[in-house]
Order: sequence, then structure tokens, then C-alpha cells
Amino acid sequence: MRRPLWLVDAPEQPKGERPVPNAGFYPNLGISAIQSYISEAHGLPAGAGCDELTLVDGALRSFEEVEQQLDTVPPGSLVGFYAQVTNYGAVCALSSRLKARLGDQVMIVCGGPWGTALPEVILETNLDIDACVAGDGEEIMLRLSRGESARGMNGFFCRGEKGRVDIPEHCISHLDIGPLPPPLKHTATLAPYFANYAATDPGDHRRPTATYFSKAGCHNRCIFCSVSRFGKVGPSRERQPEEAWLECMDLRDRLGVNHIFEVTDSVLPNRCEALAALAPRHNADRSLSFRFYANTDFIAHEEYRFLDHFVEIGGATLAVGFESNDELVLRHAKSGRTTPEQNAKALRQIVDRGLELVAFFVLGLPFETHESLKKTREFIEKVAQYERTTFLLVAAATPLPGTLLWDKYVRGNRSLRRKYVQREDASLVAPVYDVDELSRDYMEHCPDVRVGWDEVRELQLEAAHTRPDVFSVWGTIDE
Repeated sequence: MRRPLWLVDAPEQPKGERPVPNAGFYPNLGISAIQSYISEAHGLPAGAGCDELTLVDGALRSFEEVEQQLDTVPPGSLVGFYAQVTNYGAVCALSSRLKARLGDQVMIVCGGPWGTALPEVILETNLDIDACVAGDGEEIMLRLSRGESARGMNGFFCRGEKGRVDIPEHCISHLDIGPLPPPLKHTATLAPYFANYAATDPGDHRRPTATYFSKAGCHNRCIFCSVSRFGKVGPSRERQPEEAWLECMDLRDRLGVNHIFEVTDSVLPNRCEALAALAPRHNADRSLSFRFYANTDFIAHEEYRFLDHFVEIGGATLAVGFESNDELVLRHAKSGRTTPEQNAKALRQIVDRGLELVAFFVLGLPFETHESLKKTREFIEKVAQYERTTFLLVAAATPLPGTLLWDKYVRGNRSLRRKYVQREDASLVAPVYDVDELSRDYMEHCPDVRVGWDEVRELQLEAAHTRPDVFSVWGTIDE
């Protein structure tokens, strides 16, 4: 390798706080896959002992510990950050610290969901970041690690003449999952990781848990989510069912894990069926249980037999985005995929099987009215009454960058565009936004939302009082 490579999943915790003991988070699929790919291409030894390629996982360390580790980055290094909505502030702070010490002797690249959604905005507003990768980063980071230029490659954004951002012909990089080696082959050793003991059911039964990322991208086109951008070009990236089972069994055998949070944005029925077909070979003793994310249209569709296959796998918990219980709101928010009837049927089937439920709702979406909020409030009460509901998130709609909400209602609104997109001072660490302020501004300026911020907050408080033991909210809420 021509330059040492550091791949960093920045911590989400603010400076001064210890991370939640969640080292059960298996290495991030994005950075571990890049590490695996580049290690194999360069013929580097497996594991974390290689000086030429270092993985820094923020799930294991506090912000200060990550700072200290990055203080050892030598001149001439290439540093790639995995950035998302919850850790971009940390990415900015760590980038600034690196540049203050090394200046032009370090190249900093921002990728992940944030780099994919906002490459131009990031480069226009944060001069410490040299380039952004939109989409899959393996081939781009491999070329950069060899000391070669990636200018002109699909999904590679950098500054050109007079500081202007060079936009590639194809704005998203896509790498076929075929040549990607399984992350366990060359990724960081699991030695620093340990199971996360999480209270995951009403009896406070604590299970050693690992969070396993098996897929990136989503086939859905939800108006409030930016994940679908990863699936716009070619197939979504995912581990094959046999590989997924082997990696989960490895987590069980080496870490003592017996519960897997399978972080796939939405498990498709055919994937669920394929995993179930392999379950007798890998999980006949039910030594592993699983939590999946799933859509109500899949759960409610009888021919898919989704819940039957889920139970065969060893499924224990379903995380379901109900979002709303109004037909018009759902039609526009989820591309017509979900209906109130499907929501009701899915809930009944989950209750009938006695599965744990993690439920998500979003209030204040386009075409929200007093009547639609009433319908959603009544459905939230039904979900809250189910004794095996273990987590209930009732969020206010937030047009985060990269979402269709952002494109239509922030970029398309002159006053909001000036406030959140156009920045006169390029040193600002945009886009780090106050979530509540962004939500409030959106609801006040969006002509398609017929309810106010205060009414949304009132419903959130009602939900909090219904099940305070499991209630959560995106942003802050004061009683």
C-alpha cells in the first residue's frame, strides 16, 4: 500500500460521555467490508494486527478514546469516515482535529449514508473533509490507498478549480456483491467485542446480544428515509443466507451471543424463506433467537407465510414501521405499499404468535390532518396495550437531508433553503441540525401538513403516558 488506511465508524456519543456498553455491535458492514476487500487486494494479513490498515469502531470506545487513537495517525495517511445522521457531528470534530495536526499530509474521505446523501453540501461547508463517496466505497478507497487519483470515478466527489465541487458523471458508486469477501475473512479480530446484555422483553429477561449488519439498502421508497438511496443502482448489498448463518453462529460460539439484532432495513419474504430453509442445519436447537425489521404488507400477505418462516428461523422480535394509520398519509409516505388494513392484520398476527414487538410511528407527514392523527392515536393505543410491545417510538416527521421530504419541502422552499442549505460561512459544520427546530420549521412551512407542531407534541405526550416503560421519541420532549 502506498499510504496507511484508517477506516473509522465515529462514535455517536457526545464528547465527555462513555458509550453505552453495546460492543455487541458487530463491525459495521460498510467499513468491515471495505477493510476485507482492500486487505485481500493488497495481500495483507487477516485480523487487526496490520499496521497498514486500521479499523476504528466507535461502538467500542468513548469519543476521547477515538480521539486518542486518531492522534496516532501518521503523515501521509488516508482516513475514511462512515458518517450518518447521528454521528456526523463527531466526524466533523475528529476531522478538524486531524487537519489541525497534519494539514495536507492527511486525506479525509466521508462516506456512509451522510456522504451518499449530501456529498456536495458536506464539501461546500466543511473544508476539513477532502472528498466524499456516494454509495459503495471499496474500489474508490482501494485506488486512493494505492496513491492514485479517484477523480472521475462513479460516486467520487472532490473539490476542483477554485474550490468548486467536481460532480462525477454517475453520482452513486455501485459494486456488485459477488466479489466481496465475507467480512469475517479479513476483518478486525472479534477479540475486543463482547455481547451486549439488553433488556428486550417485559420480564426484564437479559440476553447476550449482537447487532449484525447483513444488508445495506432498502427496496422501499419511504418519503422520510434516505436509506433507499443505496438501492437505486443495482441490487442492494447483502450477505448470502448461508454466509449470514455462518457469521451468526460464529458470533454465538466466540462471543456467547444468543440473540441477534439482524439490521436489515426490511427483510424481504424470499430472504426470510431462504433463511428458514437453512435453519434446521444451523439453528435446530434454537440456541439463537432473532430480531428482524419487516413491513406490514409482507407480514399481512398470507401467501408469503412471512411469520411462519420467521418463527422457523428462531424469530423472537419484529421491528415494524407502522408510521401512520391513515390511508392517504401512508399512500404518500410509503409509495402506496401499506394500508391501515394491513397494519391491523399484521398486529393481530404478531399478537396471536406472542412475538415481541418494536413499533415505529411518524407524525406530521404530508397530508396529516386532525382526523388522520386521531386514527393514528387510536392505533398507537392498541399497540401500547399489547403486553409484549418492548419499544414504542413516536417521532415527529423530520425532513433529514437525503430524504424525499428534504428534497421537496426544504430544498423546494426558499426560506428553508436559505436557512438549512445555503451557508455563507463555509467553516460551519453543516449539516448538523437541531432535529426539533428542523421538524418545527418543516411543519410550519409545508402546505401539505394540516396540523401544527404543538398538536404533534401533544400526541407524543399521550403515547408517553400510555406506556412510559417502553416509550421513546426522536428529538426531545418536555412535559
